[in-house]
Amino acid sequence: TALEENPDLVLLDLLMPGMGGMEVLERLRKSDVGRDMFVIILTNLGDKEKIAEGAQKGAVEYLVKSNFTLDELVGKIQEIGRLRMQW
Repeated sequence: TALEENPDLVLLDLLMPGMGGMEVLERLRKSDVGRDMFVIILTNLGDKEKIAEGAQKGAVEYLVKSNFTLDELVGKIQEIGRLRMQW
């Protein structure tokens, strides 16, 4: 899991079997390891309520899959990686 591996960045979908992405994000933010972890929500749910909830819970970016090409996604990840290096 992310809490055991402590990655620099987590790409998190909201629709997952077992536990939803928002719950995963909440658990990350409640832990010492996950509190400052960079999390990008990458999902097909683009409603304003979910976007606001993701921001409120600490996601650094909320991306709707159908709005981004793979190259654009990689560019966003690189951009966030540069921000993390400055952190």
